[in-house]
Order: sequence, then structure tokens, then C-alpha cells
Amino acid sequence: MGHRSALYRLAEVTHGPAGRRATPFAGARAPAPYSPAERAELAAVAAAQRDPVRRSSALAMVVFGIGAGLRPGELVALRGSGVVRHGRRVAVHVSGPAARVVPVTAGYAGRAAELAAAAGDGRLFRPGPADRGYKNFVTNFTATLTADPAAPRLTVSRCRSSFICGHLAAGTPLRELLAITGICQAESLARYARHVDGAPPKAVLRAWDKRRRGC
Repeated sequence: MGHRSALYRLAEVTHGPAGRRATPFAGARAPAPYSPAERAELAAVAAAQRDPVRRSSALAMVVFGIGAGLRPGELVALRGSGVVRHGRRVAVHVSGPAARVVPVTAGYAGRAAELAAAAGDGRLFRPGPADRGYKNFVTNFTATLTADPAAPRLTVSRCRSSFICGHLAAGTPLRELLAITGICQAESLARYARHVDGAPPKAVLRAWDKRRRGC
């Protein structure tokens, strides 16, 4: 058995078979969530883009980032047909490795449904031919948005942090929060909980993981 094969065997014993391993806990501090004033300003910046496609794409970043916590790849892959409305409730059917159904936060549900209806089965973010596998596909787009230099910078990471921190502040049950964020371990939420007063501390999140595993 080669050295690499031995390492794979050891990893499987410790972490489980490849493809079924939990996402390791990321120790880096998550970016701060946007404040209510910053969210309003970002929505205004997005709506002010002159080009209709750029405007709808920027709005999609705000709506499905802050309102549904999508990761960059999930936002890039999202189609209008993946957004479903039931009365006042709107949900996003996320595809990919962390496939899940995410209820859109109430304040963004109406705009999410409008954007989806306009897109039909098309892409919600930067529709049309493009190299969607490019690493900086989203970042390069936000860098070219027309905005006041003093306006907050629009990033997927801060949008997602705003979504997660909002649920932590609202006391969403951990099992539900993990399901809608696509996060495997409760301890991974600790990097977001640092921004939320009264959120579960890291030790509590770690203990929750142990109970779930039956340790």
C-alpha cells in the first residue's frame, strides 16, 4: 500500500468515507453582517444600476444573499424556476452538493418572487453565456457596480453572514438552521455567533454536535 493510500485509509477511519464527511470547522471569524441601514443602501445601489441585466443581477445578490444565505456557486447556478411561492411564503430550491430548500426571509420574499418571475427558467444572476466556473465570477461583477465610494461593498460572504446572524438572533433551532444553510456542524456557526448577542457559545454548539453523533 502506497503512502497516499495509507493516508486515505486513515482519513476514512477518522472522518468517514469521502463524499460523506462533515465540513470541518472553520476557525476564521466570519465577516460582520450588514446593518439595517447598510442593507437599505445596498438595495438602493442595486436598483440604481442603469443596465437592466446588471440591475437584476445586483438585486439577486442582495435578495438571495441576505434573504436566503446562498453561497457564490449557489447564486450563480440559481434559476427563476428554482424559486417557489406559496401565498406569502417564498422558498429557494438550492441544487448542488448542499442541496436544500431555503425559506426566504420575509422582508425579501416579495422581491425574490418578482425576480424569479421575470427570469422564468433563466439564470437569476448574470443571465446569458458566461464562464460560470470562473473563481471570481461574482467578485468581478460587484467590483464594477456603480456606487458611491462611501457605500458599503456588496459581497456574498457578508450577505450570507447577515442571513445566518439574523437566524441566530431570532433563535432559530439549530437543526433547522443547519438544514437551511447547508452547514454540517453546529460548531461552524460559532464564527457567526460572535456577532450576535445571546447566540449559543462555541462550547454549547460543540456539545450539540456530540449529542447528535451520540458521543
